[in-house]
Amino acid sequence: MAMKKLYCPECSAYLEGGSGDMVDCHCGWKQPDSEPKRYNVCIEWPDGSEDVEFEAENDAEADEIGRDIFHEHCNYGVRKL
Repeated sequence: MAMKKLYCPECSAYLEGGSGDMVDCHCGWKQPDSEPKRYNVCIEWPDGSEDVEFEAENDAEADEIGRDIFHEHCNYGVRKL
């Protein structure tokens, strides 16, 4: 479960509403969703593929995690000949 923020990471504004709920900021920053979203990365190679599911808070984090998963499965090196 995502932690709600008490202060905005963009402008440092206080984010507790009158009811005690953590609210979105006036600068446009939004509180994280209460539940992480599910994502899938498909890794393909000439004779097969593999789907890997994972959770992330937002699309930017999903892109980063997806790249990490890809590189774990498809790591390569280049060497001078």
